Amino acid sequence: MALVKIISGAKDAGKTKTAAAIVEDLKRQGKRVAGFLSVAETVSKNSYFLVNIESGERMKAVSMIKPAGGDCWIQYNFSRFWFSETAFTAAGRLIDEIAVSSQDHFPDAVFIDEIGPLELSGKGFMNPLKRLLKDYNGIVFLAVRESLVDVIISELCLKTPEIISAQAQ
Repeated sequence: MALVKIISGAKDAGKTKTAAAIVEDLKRQGKRVAGFLSVAETVSKNSYFLVNIESGERMKAVSMIKPAGGDCWIQYNFSRFWFSETAFTAAGRLIDEIAVSSQDHFPDAVFIDEIGPLELSGKGFMNPLKRLLKDYNGIVFLAVRESLVDVIISELCLKTPEIISAQAQ
């Protein structure tokens, strides 16, 4: 069972920057780190990419304006953003691959940035995350808005996760 650490803060508090700093620190220590960070495309934060920590691959995952093209974009009633089914499916597959990898191939830490209303609605990363938490024996870092921390802890049945306050940088 995974050890969970929640990186928490308000909107724009620096959750992703805090996660990225922890990723770099762990890598400097020679640790294998996997998962993804949600990185804003521009300063205005109108769209976000999921960046695979190991490969550096970037997938546009969230956008305020529905992008043109062949990807399936969905807008839910709880959000002003459009969500890429392709990107979220790929990210879920990545989480599942980590959960089913053999013990000697487990990364030392996994980052999922971020868990929010999409996951609380049962979509996004929720199902792969639940499998990861059950099957993975390392550290899982979750970026979560502080207003959702208690709900996420309850939904995932987490026992006393460590809460790390996001540090704006």
